[in-house]
Amino acid sequence: MEKPLPAQHLLVDLFGVPKDKLSDQDFFLQLLKDTINSYLPLLSDCILKNLPSGGYTGILLFETGHLCFRAHPETNHLAIDVFLQDEIDPEKIFTLWAKNFSPEMIRKTTITRGLYDF
Repeated sequence: MEKPLPAQHLLVDLFGVPKDKLSDQDFFLQLLKDTINSYLPLLSDCILKNLPSGGYTGILLFETGHLCFRAHPETNHLAIDVFLQDEIDPEKIFTLWAKNFSPEMIRKTTITRGLYDF
């Protein structure tokens, strides 16, 4: 059996993000477009939904992974999940999003997926 290519799964929490950014639909739409144009040319679907809290949740589905997020303006928090199974480094996407949201604090975990030793 051929070993699968390793993938990177990046889980990020941005804390202390300004409420106005977390509740601005145009801001999210532009950031999603910038992300697609810069890093994810093989996009298959993009969904952005507004939440009752005034924030947003969304997902970019593409051939080799996904980017999911959920914005909570009531707590100044943004959760991001980036899974990529090719040569695109999820850190580049994280850097773009962190720069745009200017958080006070970041918690980040990277998990390598798809490797086995048996």
